[in-house]
Amino acid sequence: MESILSGGQDFLLPGLSYDLSGDQASYVVSRRQSQINSNVPTAGPNDVRQVTFNIADPSGFLDLSSLCFQWTCVNSHATAAMQPLSAVPHCCWSRMIFSISSAIAEDIQYLPRTEEMLNRFLPYEKRRAAAAMGFGLASSSENGADHLARTVAANGGEQRVVWRPLSSGILNCGKLFPGMLLGASGLKITLEVPVASEIARNHANDSQTFSYKDLVCHVDSLQLEESISSQYANMLLSGRSIMIPYQTWDNTLQHLTVQTGSQTCNVAKNFTRLASVFASLAQEEPTVTADLAGVQGKLQNQFYLCDQTAANGDVESYITINNKRMPDFNTIGCQMHMKRLLSAMGTYSSVAHGSNINDVAYGCVKGTAAKSWVAAFDLEKAAHHGATSSGESLATGGILSVNLLKVGSAAASPSRAYINCLYDCVAELKDSGCFVYS
Repeated sequence: MESILSGGQDFLLPGLSYDLSGDQASYVVSRRQSQINSNVPTAGPNDVRQVTFNIADPSGFLDLSSLCFQWTCVNSHATAAMQPLSAVPHCCWSRMIFSISSAIAEDIQYLPRTEEMLNRFLPYEKRRAAAAMGFGLASSSENGADHLARTVAANGGEQRVVWRPLSSGILNCGKLFPGMLLGASGLKITLEVPVASEIARNHANDSQTFSYKDLVCHVDSLQLEESISSQYANMLLSGRSIMIPYQTWDNTLQHLTVQTGSQTCNVAKNFTRLASVFASLAQEEPTVTADLAGVQGKLQNQFYLCDQTAANGDVESYITINNKRMPDFNTIGCQMHMKRLLSAMGTYSSVAHGSNINDVAYGCVKGTAAKSWVAAFDLEKAAHHGATSSGESLATGGILSVNLLKVGSAAASPSRAYINCLYDCVAELKDSGCFVYS
C-alpha cells in the first residue's frame, strides 16, 4: 500500500492558496432585469386562448436561466371560488412553443401533466417553494400526490402568480443566448390556454369563469464589452456558427383498449439521441367531487397503477429499441421501478437530493392504488460520468416499444398511457437564421 501511495502527487491545499481567483469575468459590463409584456392584455379559457412573448435584446445576451412568467388570475364568478388543479400554476397552460428566429426549437404538448411529473421529482421543500410563488398550498405532505392549491375568492378575487417551466430544455441549457444575433424575429414563446375544466376543478360549487391579466415575462440580460460582443457578430458574418445543445420533450398520448393487464405502446419517431423515456398511466376521470379527490382524479394529476395485490401480481416493464431489449430482464416490482426512476432522475447516488414521491404514492405499499407511479428508462450510456449525447439512436426510423405488464385488468385497467421522450437537440445560429437538429 505504501508503494502505491508513494506514486501519487502532492497538491497545494486550497486554504493555502492566496492567489486571486482566476475565474473572473470583468468583460461583463452590467446585468439588466427586464420584462416583456404579452401580445394581448388578457387571456383565458373564455377569452384569447393563445399568448405570445417576443423577446429580443439588440445589445446583450439573454440569461434564460432567470426567465419566468407572471400573471394575475381573476375569478369573475359571483359566488363560487376557483379551485386550481395545481399549486404551481402550470395548470393554466396546455402547450408551450419556443421559436428562435422563426425556427421551432421546442413544442411541449400535454404541458400540465409533464410539469406535474417533473414537480413530483423535486424534493418536497423545493416543490413547496415553487407553490408559494403560485397559488400557494392549502394542504400537502411527503406523499406528493395530495397537494391542494389555495382557492381564488369569488366575485373578482385575484391571485398574482409566478411560474418557471421545468420542462423547457432551452431555459435549462446553461447557455447565454446572443440576443443581438437572433434577428428581428428574436426568441418567441407561445403559451396556449386549455379549457376551464383543465385549469380548475369543475364541481357544481366551483368557478369556471376566470381570466388572466397583466401577463409578463421576466428575463435578465447581460451586457458585455463592445469588443467581446463584436467578436460574436463577426463570427456569424464570416460564415461560422454558434451551436447551442439542449434537451427537450416529445410527449404522446395513447388510448388503451386492452384490459388483460399488459400494455404495449409503440412510438415511431426519429431521434438521433434518445436520452430517457418516462411512461405513466391514467384511468378516465371519475365524477368530480368537491374535495381533494376531485383534483387528484384529473388527468394531469393522475399517475395511476393498480393495487399490487397477490391477485394482480407485481408490475413489470421493459422496452425495446430497434429490436434491442432494455434491460436484459424485466424490471419487476414497484421497489425496483423506484430505483430505475431515481437513476433516470440522476438522484439515486445522491445523499442530498430526493423526490416528493413516497412509498404509498408510488405503490410500494400493498393495499392502495398508486397515485404517482412513473416507469423510467435511462438510455444514456455514460451520462452519469459526464458524457453528453450518449443516448440511443433512432435516426433511421426505428421503433420504440414500451411494454408494461400486470398494470391492472378489467375494471382496474388503465385507459391512457402517456409516453414522455427526452432527447438531444442542437440549435445552430447562423447569419441566415436558426436551424434546429434532433
